[in-house]
Amino acid sequence: MGDRALPLLERAVEIASIAFGPEHPRVASCLADLGALLVNDLGLPVRARPVLERALHIYETTSGVQHPALVILLVNLANAMSRDERDAARKFLERAVEIASAPIQRPWWELSTDLRNLGRALIRFGMESIAQTMLKRALVLDQGISANHPAVASDLWLLAVVCLSRGERAAACPFLEQAYAILDGSLGSNHPDTVKVQRALQRLREDLPGNTGPL
Repeated sequence: MGDRALPLLERAVEIASIAFGPEHPRVASCLADLGALLVNDLGLPVRARPVLERALHIYETTSGVQHPALVILLVNLANAMSRDERDAARKFLERAVEIASAPIQRPWWELSTDLRNLGRALIRFGMESIAQTMLKRALVLDQGISANHPAVASDLWLLAVVCLSRGERAAACPFLEQAYAILDGSLGSNHPDTVKVQRALQRLREDLPGNTGPL
């Protein structure tokens, strides 16, 4: 799927550049989509970085340094960096946190998605405390729409990952239990996401003192 999307997104950048000019926000949006595909779907971070950096420059020049679209762009820039570039990646993520925390009116689903992706990247670069704060915000937003939505399960899963990364295995268990219940009820027991959470929960229960046995 990603391989087929790549030439289409590259063509979209070309068309937007001709139609609106090379420094237009539409071009930045196309570049951001292209960079996201390269780093997240195709695993080509070196190729993604200049694409994302150009998108960042255009947005900053035309729309300001606090534009909401910069959150996911900065997250993808951090994801395009290796673990050896941890300090630089963290600076991108700290800036993304600042923008995501600004009191700007946005559709709830856009903000919660950004917060969830930001939380995932913060975990990757060892910023668990900030990740927990972002993910709790996402959870409140998603639960406000539907307590049983799969997005809520994603938030809970990532909160469990935060706990596990801190060695807080007992604290992770309730998050996984809630996530499993939501996914089992909304997607079914055979869905890959349900199975993933079920297996993680089972392993965790087996490792905890006084485990409750199989699900």
